[in-house]
Amino acid sequence: MSEGKDIPVYRGAEEPLIIHDGKCTEEFEHFHGLDGFGDLGFLHTPSMKLIQSENAVCALGRIVAGTDCKGEVTLVCLAPLTNIALTMKTYAHFSSSLKDIYVMGGNSTGMGNVTSAGEFNFYTDPEAAHIVLTSACCPIYLLPWETCLSIDISLAWRFNILGAIQNTRMDLLNTVEKKVWEKSSYTSWIPCDAIIAAVLLRPDIVIKSQKCHATLELRGTHTRGQVVIDHLKVKDPNVHLIEEVDTYILKKILLWAAGHADSADDDKSK
Repeated sequence: MSEGKDIPVYRGAEEPLIIHDGKCTEEFEHFHGLDGFGDLGFLHTPSMKLIQSENAVCALGRIVAGTDCKGEVTLVCLAPLTNIALTMKTYAHFSSSLKDIYVMGGNSTGMGNVTSAGEFNFYTDPEAAHIVLTSACCPIYLLPWETCLSIDISLAWRFNILGAIQNTRMDLLNTVEKKVWEKSSYTSWIPCDAIIAAVLLRPDIVIKSQKCHATLELRGTHTRGQVVIDHLKVKDPNVHLIEEVDTYILKKILLWAAGHADSADDDKSK
């Protein structure tokens, strides 16, 4: 996608379904900067030509429910689920037309990052996450925050091994991520979005998972946005909860995606 000059971009919702006055932790309020790129600024103004006049909700409904794609589209969700929820509510057949949904978001044991109990993507729009979890008619593969934290990849590996790959893509990522991670309190690299993408590409990366029922806490004073797992197994499962992934396979995928297919075999260190 880094060279995808012909991939259309559709503008989505600008705010969550319900505006909430809850506060995030200071570190996560703008973790990736105000512009999402570490506030580096651009040497050249990005082209806006790929942004379509059609909005994201209409585009999702049109593409997924189209006769050529029905039952073949996999959604990979790396952000708050506002646009997905709006599409489900706008197009009655959207949910049943999907093949499956891969989601990075939420938590499984109540561990948060923007609040004590809320993970950023689900806390930003809990109602949207609730709609997706309760309305989907296809398999949902859910990667929670705790699983991402369990990945054992050091910042040294990120910048000295993965970051040593030389191409324009890595030059940009290195510049952005160095600025982001240098100011964070984390001592390990946590590539949440890359992990769920790797699960899609290589299902065998999943070491441990379970089918369970997951829902969202929407009213809690201290727990709004927290995922509630039915540990009692009373309700029918609605997600495949990913609990553990293979760090070594993940490294191989990351190196391949960065442009160096064989480097993972040269260094197994963390």
